[in-house]
Amino acid sequence: MRLVTALRAALALASPRVSRRTRALRSGPPCSRLQRPRLALPLLRALTSGGQAAGTDCWRCGARAGSSGLPFFCPACGALQPPDESRDWFALLGSERSFRLDQARLQKAYKELQRLLHPDNFSRGAEAERDYSHGHSALVSAAYQTLSRPLSRGLYLLELEGVREGEGERVSAAFLAHVLELNERLAEARGQAEVGLVAEQLEAELGRLAESVAQAFDGGRLGEAGRLLSEMRYLSSIEDKVKEKLFPS
Repeated sequence: MRLVTALRAALALASPRVSRRTRALRSGPPCSRLQRPRLALPLLRALTSGGQAAGTDCWRCGARAGSSGLPFFCPACGALQPPDESRDWFALLGSERSFRLDQARLQKAYKELQRLLHPDNFSRGAEAERDYSHGHSALVSAAYQTLSRPLSRGLYLLELEGVREGEGERVSAAFLAHVLELNERLAEARGQAEVGLVAEQLEAELGRLAESVAQAFDGGRLGEAGRLLSEMRYLSSIEDKVKEKLFPS
């Protein structure tokens, strides 16, 4: 739930309600033992482009793997293959390696993969497949949680390029002063209306930052992208404090 939306709900004294989307992310997509879901084309590519480490043969029938490894399911015997933890998470979810992502498409791929690889589908299979399905589900969840958020997605892109956060351009003193000012405004805020003003400003600034990060990645300016992501981390930290103000535990 976005901060401004949450604020309006709190001010209206509405009873807390969890959105259908939030429930889906918390509980995971439903699975079906009767049939596998029909898969979108990007996900079909992901399923057939190598879900197992390259050079590893099928554990059940010994079918030979190609240069990219076997897909999630062995084409010869249909057995679920071990997860490849070194695999690019963009490829895992059938997406291009880019900061600009279609969130609806990403979520659809996540739900379809979780449904396909859900451990319940292998409850009557071999113990190895049950273990592998748990590994795949955890890997898909981690990939989705990383790629669905701008900050973690950007940091992951830098990691793929061999760049660590903090390398390259530094956050300016002017920006750090701005962060200090926002923290002071939040600390001095009295009532949800004043907290809401800070929340609205943060939402706008984070939106502009996300677009700037996207442009930096588009232009191959990784140092600039790293600096902007550092700024995003500072603002996201204040956003967490806003949530604590709106919904104290």
